[in-house]
Amino acid sequence: MVYLIVLSCGVALAATWAGQRRAVMRLSALLVESTGERADAELRAFFTPVTAGLTVARDRSQHGYRGPVDVASLNHEFIPYLDRFPQISSVNTGDGAGNGLLLLRDGNAWRNREVHVDELGTRTHWIRWLTPGQPEREWWEDLEYDPRQRPWYQRVQEAARKGKAGPESEPHWTAPYTFFTTGDPGITASVLVEPAEGEPLVLAFDVMLNDISAYTTSLAPTENGMAIILTADGRVVGLPRHPHFQDPEVRRATVLQPTDALGMPVVEQAMQECRGHAGYITEPFAFRAEGSAWWGGFREFRLDDEIALWIGVLVPEDDFLSDVKRQRAIILMTTLAAIALASLLAVLMARSYSAPLTALARQSHRFRDLDLSESEDVPSNLLEVRALAEAHERMRRALDSFSRYVPTDLVRELLTRGEAARIGGRSATLTILFTDLHGFTALSESMSAADLVKLMARYFEVLLESLSRGGATIDKLLGDGLIGFWGAPKPNEDHAADAVRAVLACRDELEGLHQELRVPGRPPLHTRFGLATGEVVVGNVGSPTRLDYTALGDAVNLAERLEELNREYGTEILAGGQLRAATEGVIHWREVDSVRIRGRSESIPVHEPLGLRGEVSAERLEWARRYEEALALYRSQRFEAAAEVLSDLAGREERSATALRLWIRCLEARDRVD
Repeated sequence: MVYLIVLSCGVALAATWAGQRRAVMRLSALLVESTGERADAELRAFFTPVTAGLTVARDRSQHGYRGPVDVASLNHEFIPYLDRFPQISSVNTGDGAGNGLLLLRDGNAWRNREVHVDELGTRTHWIRWLTPGQPEREWWEDLEYDPRQRPWYQRVQEAARKGKAGPESEPHWTAPYTFFTTGDPGITASVLVEPAEGEPLVLAFDVMLNDISAYTTSLAPTENGMAIILTADGRVVGLPRHPHFQDPEVRRATVLQPTDALGMPVVEQAMQECRGHAGYITEPFAFRAEGSAWWGGFREFRLDDEIALWIGVLVPEDDFLSDVKRQRAIILMTTLAAIALASLLAVLMARSYSAPLTALARQSHRFRDLDLSESEDVPSNLLEVRALAEAHERMRRALDSFSRYVPTDLVRELLTRGEAARIGGRSATLTILFTDLHGFTALSESMSAADLVKLMARYFEVLLESLSRGGATIDKLLGDGLIGFWGAPKPNEDHAADAVRAVLACRDELEGLHQELRVPGRPPLHTRFGLATGEVVVGNVGSPTRLDYTALGDAVNLAERLEELNREYGTEILAGGQLRAATEGVIHWREVDSVRIRGRSESIPVHEPLGLRGEVSAERLEWARRYEEALALYRSQRFEAAAEVLSDLAGREERSATALRLWIRCLEARDRVD
């Protein structure tokens, strides 16, 4: 009943939701596109007078007009145009000698600047006036200003070098920058003017970006939507709608800042989505910000062939989905009510008929997962159910006994991965461990069989628990030692570092256990570890009637040999070079020696882990460094120098047997050379 109602209501809900999502995508696409087109048209209307005025001025100069060669002609030519189009804040000129003129709107007044270059140097003359020809104030200023160094001049010169500044070319725009005179953020269009008489000059119109933000901060695609205009590198040209940006001074300080300086999570999240696509997303896209769903999209607004702006539109889904969401909520509540009613009826039926079977099914699932804890009581008046419950309990007890002989965690993982009960293996890079209990033979001779079994039970309890906490897969027990590995059956990319960490922790725990179990007259106990990393074959090995999940390969043989070498070098843990290379960033190591392993023609380096980085004392690190220095001297046949270093090390370190061994080898080699 529950399934039937869930299926019916779910199909209706899914169909409604799918239809709504399609409607949302269409609405968002139309809204983003229409708002972008609206902003595009407004920007065209905003910038067209700028380029048109420059084009007209250039064309007039080519037909005999001298152009703005002085302040009077500059003012006469362009003040009416600036009065008509207030988005143009100033007019600049500059020639190849460094002379330049400026007409600047200054509130209700105007300012002119003349930059003259002659044999006396560069002089700057300022005039401020309300009425043409009647200066209100006039002054000279030492100003390090050269129009040839301004972006608008250099932009035209660069275009001229490319052959793109001719009489038919479009005006050239700069990237947004901060104006030299006013310090305001802006953008400049410029053209090359070549009058019939006189030297060529560059004519430029400045546009204040604050005027663009005055438009975008009032643009509302929806009740809570916004538009934003950005440069190609993500700086803000037109600020989005927000009460904070209604203040002109705030707008002036914020324009040309990166988007993360706006303090608006919606904009930051939209830009994060774009960064994930390595550029602005031109198709409508969905994202989440401040716990709400939003839609956004960007369109390119090209100023010229090199400079472009990007118009972004961001709208919250709630602005056009409120009715749809109410309908969806009604369907969902109806579905939940129907499911609740069906569930109540199902519970009543289960109590009468299926509760015992459900309990037995839960037990079967637990057995499948090798959860062999005490079974729950299954009361029932049905003879068949009681018989099945008794069979379940007998099976649980049998499995519980069997679990003492195999690692249940391994079997559980193999079941999950589907590798159980099949002969076969796979190649994998693992870290292999061999352990051995030093002095076990003498220990067994000094104890009764019962006491020995009890002591080894305690020893293996600590050993197995410690290694299992470190992520080891225990392959098998071998008398007083074991074989384990990391990286299978569950993949582990960090198996090498995990193995070293686990063995270091296990060594410390066993050291405490050895002190606890130490008895006067009984040989001391020490555990030796051999570690090796390499490619092996891991899987189920054996016959169809008896399987063993194990690893085979050269790394296994190497780990066994390294464990045996501890006896020769007086160490507790030895590892191969591949393991050291894989864990150099997290473990401090000491190279002990190079040895030739059975089955290999070349010697391999043998290393001892000193401890985790940051946890090894400076004295021990210095001891290890000097030992490796002596080893290098020995290999270069500087036996006397190596012996001098080692004679000091042999008595300074608790585990100095390796230093003593190498020292003796140095002396013997020195004597042979002599």
